[in-house]
Amino acid sequence: MYNSGMDLLTTKQAGEILNVSASRVRQLVLDGLLPAQRIGRDLVLLRKDVERFAKMMNHKAGRPRKKPAVARDCRHTEED
Repeated sequence: MYNSGMDLLTTKQAGEILNVSASRVRQLVLDGLLPAQRIGRDLVLLRKDVERFAKMMNHKAGRPRKKPAVARDCRHTEED
């Protein structure tokens, strides 16, 4: 169990660090990707675990952007 000297985060605080919602943090915990401890009815996470996970993921939240369309040469040339 975590002791009072450790830097603990709520799921909301962890979500702000990871740029995801608190419910996504809870899902990551349930999936076993993020370690957490239940204190009463709340989940708490160690800041070092959240920061390590953020470095491991190293990407922005949300859907990946589409690749830009390939630029084509649209100039028409007329041959004589």
